[in-house]
Amino acid sequence: MLTKRQCLTGLSGLGLISASTAQAQEISVPIAVTRSRRIMTSLTIHNQGPFYFFIDTGAFISGIRPSLARKLGLRRVESMRTSGLGGSDYTQIYEATDVVFGESFRVKAMAMGGLEILESRDYEGFLATGFLTGVPSQLDFEASRIHFPSGGEKFDITGYHPWPSRREQQGAGEKIYVDVMIDGIKANCLLDTGAPQALILHSRFVRERKLWDRFANPENRVAAGVHGDKVKSRFVHADSLEIGGFPIKGAPVTLLDPEGTSGFELDDGIIGMGAIGRFNHIFAKDGLLVKPNRYFDKVEPLFSA
Repeated sequence: MLTKRQCLTGLSGLGLISASTAQAQEISVPIAVTRSRRIMTSLTIHNQGPFYFFIDTGAFISGIRPSLARKLGLRRVESMRTSGLGGSDYTQIYEATDVVFGESFRVKAMAMGGLEILESRDYEGFLATGFLTGVPSQLDFEASRIHFPSGGEKFDITGYHPWPSRREQQGAGEKIYVDVMIDGIKANCLLDTGAPQALILHSRFVRERKLWDRFANPENRVAAGVHGDKVKSRFVHADSLEIGGFPIKGAPVTLLDPEGTSGFELDDGIIGMGAIGRFNHIFAKDGLLVKPNRYFDKVEPLFSA
């Protein structure tokens, strides 16, 4: 049974990892990237399922349909206020036990927030940042798997470069912020596998760096804000977006209205799947490593496989 402290730890993605996991010869979880640019995986909860969840590093709390939590008889352990995903509200936190990802990655207990917005989605929930950072992991888009080291195994880091990053505790979980260079301008952005775009720059950063009229041939658009509101934006292409020392030429960038108030104080923007999918990633204890994969020069095939 989860204590309150363990419950809050579980909000970041992983709760208590089964000892049998460390004894497995190979630990990996299959993933599939959808046309909507979501990283999907399946899981079972005390031998029921499979249920389909996507990986969302923009979230500090994992989520589940409330109706599924009730159907599975998950124990309600806490109530907390969450923001984003359409607004701010109190969320019931459930304890999920004996959660199995793939065939070999087993978690004894983890916590999930029951979010009503998931009732209208074509997936049952999502996994927050802690699914990738709770223990070291390798996100491998070419193999369509997430690898976890077993025993004394270490990842082969040949060809990988460090991607300057920091992990910030937010609420009961954490988020990852990374440094990027846009045409020589440094920005610190939220790493968000739940965002389909390559790079979104927030209003304050666009205003302070005078980026609104910087790029040639801008395309005016309307973007959805974090609470579902409409935000004026511009779609442009940067000469170079540098990630971990690797430059992406002609990278697509979304600029949010410099007169607006979008974004949070902790970041300058959001790095999404349009950039994340071009690399394989190692989430190590002491940082983040990246290596260009076969989708680096043309990422669209990743989302149509």
